[in-house]
Amino acid sequence: MDRSAQVVVVDDDPRRRLALRSLLAAAGWKEEEIKEAANGLAFLALMSEGGLRLALVDVRLPFLDGLAATRLAKERRPDLTVVTYSALKMPALAERSGRAGARAHLTYPFTARELREALQVQPLRSRKKAAS
Repeated sequence: MDRSAQVVVVDDDPRRRLALRSLLAAAGWKEEEIKEAANGLAFLALMSEGGLRLALVDVRLPFLDGLAATRLAKERRPDLTVVTYSALKMPALAERSGRAGARAHLTYPFTARELREALQVQPLRSRKKAAS
């Protein structure tokens, strides 16, 4: 993953956004490379500014949920890497995230190492096709 690229953290909880900024810094991103959005609509608006390469998206968001936001973001920018997350550990949720276009789905809280590993694995959608 190109570390000069911009990252967006999409979460309605400001404390979680702060925690994820710290986690991204621990994973190697610079503070000025990280943007925030408090909901799915704000995330889509940020995309119009350009420069985004990675999005960490909570699946439970107000106005436009994380899965719908992921789907719309990937329609606009197929090259955007999206990692979804949720506090709920549910295999069906990971599958739905993959169908929406997420590269990976993590259970929050997760570590910088888990995030780095998620960015290096084959996308969820491709893994499902390979297993068929």
